[in-house]
Amino acid sequence: MKFIRKVKLMDNKKEYYIGLDMGTNSVGWAVTDTEYNLMRAKGKDLWGVRLFTEAQPAVNRRTKRVQRRRVEREKARKAMLRLFFADAIDTVDPGFFQRLDESFLQYEDRSDSNKQMNALFNDGSYTDLDYYNEYPTIFHLRKALLHEDRNFDVRLVYLAILNMFSHRGHFLNTNMSSDDDRDNNFDSAWRELIDAFETSQLSNNKEINNISALLDTSKYLEIKQIIGDRGKTRSSKFDALRDLLGVPKSEKHTCAVLKLVCGLKVTVKELLSNIENPSVDSEGLKVSISFTDSNLEENLDKIQEVLEDEYFDVILKAKSVYEICLLSSILGNNKYLSDSRVEMYERHGQDLQDLKSLLSEFDKDAYEKIFRTMDVGSYSAYVGSVNSHGNKIRRLGTTSASSGTAKDELYKLVKKVLNNSVPEDNVVKARILDKIDKDCFLEKQLTSNNGVIPNQVHTIELKRILSNAEMYLKFLQDIDEDGLSVKDKIIQLFEFQIPYYVGPLGREFNGVKGYNNWAVRTEEGLKPGVKVMPWNFDKYIDRTASAEEFIKRMLRKCSYMADEYTLPKHSLAYEKFMVLNEINNIKIDNERISVEAKQGIYNDLFTLGNKVSKKKIKEYLAKHNYARDDVEITGLSDETCTTKLASLGKFRAIFGDDVFKQSNKDIIEDIIYWSTIYSGDRKIIRGKIEGKYPNTFDKKQLNKILGFKFEGWGNLSKKFLELQGASKVTGEIDSVIGFMWNGQENLMELLSDNYTFTSQLNGMMNYTIKPLSSWKIEDLEDMYLSPSVKRMVWQTMKIVDELQSVIGYAPKRVFVEVTRGDGEKERTTSRKQKLIDLYKSIKGEAKDWIKEIENRDESAFKSRKLFLYYMQQGMCMYSGEKIDLDNLMNDNLYDLDHIYPQHFTKDDSIHNNLVLVKKEFNARKSDMPITKEIQTKMHGKWKALLDGKFITSEKYARLTRHSYAFSDDEKAGFINRQLVETSQATKAITRIFSQAFDNDTKIVFSKARLVSDFRQKFELPKSRVLNCYHHANDAYLNIVVGNSYYVKFEGNPARFIKESKGKENDKNYKYHLSKFFDNTVQNKNEIAWSVEEGNNTITTVKRTMAKYSPLVTYKTEEGKGEYFKETIYPKSKAKPIVYTGLKSKNTPLNDVTKYGGKTAIGTSGYCFVKYTEKNKEVRKFETLPIYLGSSRTLTVERIQEYLKKSYLEKGMKQAAETVEVLIKFVPQKTEIILDNHLYTMGGSSQGNMYINSNVQLKLSFEYIKYIHKLEKAVVLNDYSEVDQSGNTIINEEMNFNLYKILLEKMSSNVYSSKKNSIVNTIEKGSGDFKNLSIDRQVNMLLDVINNLYGKKQTVDLENIGGSKYSGMCLCNREISKYSEAKLVFSSTTGIYYTLVNLLKI
Repeated sequence: MKFIRKVKLMDNKKEYYIGLDMGTNSVGWAVTDTEYNLMRAKGKDLWGVRLFTEAQPAVNRRTKRVQRRRVEREKARKAMLRLFFADAIDTVDPGFFQRLDESFLQYEDRSDSNKQMNALFNDGSYTDLDYYNEYPTIFHLRKALLHEDRNFDVRLVYLAILNMFSHRGHFLNTNMSSDDDRDNNFDSAWRELIDAFETSQLSNNKEINNISALLDTSKYLEIKQIIGDRGKTRSSKFDALRDLLGVPKSEKHTCAVLKLVCGLKVTVKELLSNIENPSVDSEGLKVSISFTDSNLEENLDKIQEVLEDEYFDVILKAKSVYEICLLSSILGNNKYLSDSRVEMYERHGQDLQDLKSLLSEFDKDAYEKIFRTMDVGSYSAYVGSVNSHGNKIRRLGTTSASSGTAKDELYKLVKKVLNNSVPEDNVVKARILDKIDKDCFLEKQLTSNNGVIPNQVHTIELKRILSNAEMYLKFLQDIDEDGLSVKDKIIQLFEFQIPYYVGPLGREFNGVKGYNNWAVRTEEGLKPGVKVMPWNFDKYIDRTASAEEFIKRMLRKCSYMADEYTLPKHSLAYEKFMVLNEINNIKIDNERISVEAKQGIYNDLFTLGNKVSKKKIKEYLAKHNYARDDVEITGLSDETCTTKLASLGKFRAIFGDDVFKQSNKDIIEDIIYWSTIYSGDRKIIRGKIEGKYPNTFDKKQLNKILGFKFEGWGNLSKKFLELQGASKVTGEIDSVIGFMWNGQENLMELLSDNYTFTSQLNGMMNYTIKPLSSWKIEDLEDMYLSPSVKRMVWQTMKIVDELQSVIGYAPKRVFVEVTRGDGEKERTTSRKQKLIDLYKSIKGEAKDWIKEIENRDESAFKSRKLFLYYMQQGMCMYSGEKIDLDNLMNDNLYDLDHIYPQHFTKDDSIHNNLVLVKKEFNARKSDMPITKEIQTKMHGKWKALLDGKFITSEKYARLTRHSYAFSDDEKAGFINRQLVETSQATKAITRIFSQAFDNDTKIVFSKARLVSDFRQKFELPKSRVLNCYHHANDAYLNIVVGNSYYVKFEGNPARFIKESKGKENDKNYKYHLSKFFDNTVQNKNEIAWSVEEGNNTITTVKRTMAKYSPLVTYKTEEGKGEYFKETIYPKSKAKPIVYTGLKSKNTPLNDVTKYGGKTAIGTSGYCFVKYTEKNKEVRKFETLPIYLGSSRTLTVERIQEYLKKSYLEKGMKQAAETVEVLIKFVPQKTEIILDNHLYTMGGSSQGNMYINSNVQLKLSFEYIKYIHKLEKAVVLNDYSEVDQSGNTIINEEMNFNLYKILLEKMSSNVYSSKKNSIVNTIEKGSGDFKNLSIDRQVNMLLDVINNLYGKKQTVDLENIGGSKYSGMCLCNREISKYSEAKLVFSSTTGIYYTLVNLLKI
């Protein structure tokens, strides 16, 4: 629906502000004049909320797309294979392919020419029965083709090869040949594992004690035999391996690696057991993995989140070793896979015979359960079917037969039965139990372990079968004009994989933004009708040019120089930047360390390539006389530096000290670049190295280099780091990285107003104005935004574009707040537990602190005073005197003090800036850091608290700092922390708005904390539950608060502080961050906040905040993604209409009563139609399946064709003949008015449609404040908050008053027409409500409020006599049953809208 907007310029172009509150599922907006009055247009106040669903990563769609392409390519390969065999097979059996194609169909659905019961062979003398008797599995046929010296039927050869084309194996082992070279594959994988393990240890200053034994090539064969030994349990393999390599159990980290390759479970804690203070939290240390896990991929994702790259690489390399050994175990002593599979089949048969004989003799009930039911643990469940006593069951789609759990359940049940029923001395029992322990009882041919079989293993077999067959199938020797035989083409077709750097081969969208097509064709390949095949691939596809295009797509753009590509994250230059950006923050006594000391730390500690701890830095500074022995350093975020020169350390093992030579650095940078681009593809990287740097490395060095792993891209380009700029203070000229090396600044400081870099970067930008209306969502692709941020930014752009269009010109200022998430992360460890853990480490304490703490509830420690009391071991932080716990809450005796005063910083951190003190000492402390007298007296006690980890190093540094005044940089930094935002969305919006507006419009960012403090100060309550208006309210307050700070500090705190020197009493320069709004805020001639009587700004703010006029709109949603759920249900369960057929095309397979079907058909939205049924006009919303096409491609004709077919299937002949599409497409979340109530449209449920009320709830400030208290209580699970008089705030009386108000609202005109109203239940249940506990009352009240305005679909009212799913809003899709039905099509802001009367259209 398009809206025609007539732009009318407002008279005299009155200056205005826009406020934005950006979140991942909402954008609040507001427009005010310069005195904070809401502006109006079209009779509406200009503020509102745009709501939308948070965008999710495209990983699921990408996975489906990859699977779809894989299936399509497999079909194409099979079609080509059929073409090769077609003539020869048609000569022998013209109906063979027809029978094969119709083998899935029941007899009556087969073609007239194929009315017979056989699916493959129907020769009279040889039928399907004969075939399966001769070849019980496809592997029996393949084995015969490999070894028997006779002429086989061409159909048998085709069936064997067709099966191989269905299971080609993986393509991960690119270095493996299609010859039997298993030993070399293992040797290479084992060396890579040990190299990766050594690298991970060296990165943490550790060495592997028995590295020589692990790398002893004479033991490789024995290692491989142990790991692949089918006769050993996993534990016995581990013990044998440990004994062979001489690894003691005490070396848990090395044992962990050996456990992994044996298939045992290993925790992160075991892997990191020799690392002091690993940078993994307690929960992360518990994460475990085993390569035999049924959910291995999920566990790999979990472990990757907690481990650093070096250690995760060890796990991946161990997995490669494990899989090679597993493959060796699968093949056994056989060269061909089919030989081992036939042996497995025979072993399974023997195992089955053994089990049946035991059970039939000793436990007939167990026999019945295991072989004649589909119960959990049964053999029938394990294989996925049962056929007994006429009861034939085959689980389709829902079976777990192929999962690891089905086997585990079978093993568990068999062990239990045998141990309970069969004598101990039974030999067969012992054999079965031994095989279960070794995980090789009743092995199946088709398991998840098949995933380890590479393409090369299958290729070995294919070549042998074709070589044998070409002796009697002469067409295999036919040569084409290029000299290739049919046999050669089949092998190439089987072996070929499109290189990942070439990508999809389609030409339609090649090079089009937003589509994944970049393959570059040769001149021959561009000709019409050309078909790319494996044997002509290089003739039609330019590999080199395609690889270059791939590289361009992989590269990211610099955050500050949009036309420059970023450096690899692990490049030497980028790692140097990252390390300097961290260590340039190191401080002693709150003063930056000298440049000389910083460079020494870098050269002597970091260049080793290892992680550097705070402890090592302290030791280094003390050893080289840069600091005292007892000094405490600050400025680092953790006990260990988060950055390191990992790449330098890796290549130091190759070049030694020559690694610092520039020529070698250039080589290293190239290798890192290639490795990052080509994702560790060893073949390509080897070719690049040998091509550009021949004879530079020996074989051992090259293999080691190829084992290095480099992934990911940085955020900065080389050109940016080398950009020359100047210091405005000293006039010194240097590059960004040069200043960071020769000075003490981090990047943010270099981009401040003290240097020229920012102005230079601005000068380089293209200042061509690009109005928001000319942007397309594809233009955001180059900003590398996450899906959720991209949607947030796009919706914001649409809002601002519409507002600017309504008003007619650009705003003076735009104030932006970007929400970082759904609130602060919960503490992983409770305060109570933290205190207990701390006190457990104290020895010889007279007072039993732990017992005292344990006797208190967890909620008690939410009191900052009580928590600090225990963190300070019960003493005043400034005097050391004992604090009387009984009088702790007496504010006249004890205070919370800010170490860094609130005058300069709004830091309320309990860990870094708050201390508990006697009031008299707080009163004595000046508005500056702590006095020398206090420091001298308390230093020892503070140090003891630090050593015991009761205070952080940052708090200790603040307490002990020697300078008695804050520097100008510190003061500016304190202010900047309130104003500066660096999020992904912030950078994107800055860039977009800079291009959309001219220089007269300023973009100002505001932090949520500032608005929160403002609300608290002026008692402006906020409820996230009551309605959606709080987003618009916050957007409005962003203008008020953001503008006040902007005006006061002129958008440049550093310059403000500099200009304020000597003018501290001037009202323009006077400020107090904690009392910011106590005084008039002005700068020069602009007043941003007034406290003058009769003209105070807060009056305007409160008047505006009391309005209930924000506009609320929803982003409509078109359903996308999978057409159906993947589960296929059997015919016994599938029902017509509810279930859909197996194919989208019209085939007999779509009869769900015969072949089963799929459920949960994905719908894209609705169409609105009218038709006549039983001579009565019907107007109805009909659902549109996704497979019909998107809203852009759907046609009325296509919809009508679909509806006619659907109606005829339901027996609605008249409807099929008369159906007319009135509105082609209506997405979900579209607003609809039904019988005088506004809703948004949801999904469908048979003949109904889910709808959600879109009428916002309005209550007084008093109850908004109370509801806010309820929300907080639910989050904290604490309902005991009291007011200043000691009265409980959340009580039965207030709850019941709110209950009655909600009942009154439901009975009012606004809500009385709401479908499925809960008003009767609420009215009748008031007595039951009174009897509920406080917490249940609170939760019910919040749920009722959420249900009232549609945020929650249902509310549980069982406790007051209602349903557990009360309030579910459904309407009949047959709209003609309603007296009023109108669609509301709103613009993005809701300023414009169009009504469509569905009863008259």
